[in-house]
Amino acid sequence: MLTTPACVSRRPRRQLDILIGNAGIAISGDRFDVDVVRDAFAVNYYGNKRVTEAFLPLLKKADSPRIVNVASTAGLSSLIKDDRLRERFTKSDLTVAQLEAAIKDFENAVEKGTWKEDGWPSSGYGMSKCAPHFASPLDLELC
Repeated sequence: MLTTPACVSRRPRRQLDILIGNAGIAISGDRFDVDVVRDAFAVNYYGNKRVTEAFLPLLKKADSPRIVNVASTAGLSSLIKDDRLRERFTKSDLTVAQLEAAIKDFENAVEKGTWKEDGWPSSGYGMSKCAPHFASPLDLELC
């Protein structure tokens, strides 16, 4: 697990103006279960979040820091067809805690086998690529 970027410890006075997050893993095949969902989120959302948090000390030193999260068209919010669920991810006052609670609810529904009737899509990859998209405005909370 990334805890401290090498450049932070070697160059403590440097700043970082832009951080581009492009983490991505897709599990091929027809398998869809809680392990696929956990693996996808571990890299595509939580991995991206850990890298962002690790570089925050350098970003905070910049005058106008920028965080850019690269996503996939598989991660468009239109993937979530259920209006009630989509609102959980797209509301204007979304917090990191709320986003991660929704992610956990998706994971739990997949684990229980109720994701379809609960309104969730059948794509761990797609959902895991939605999360960084929804989290981009939340990166401001980290700063």
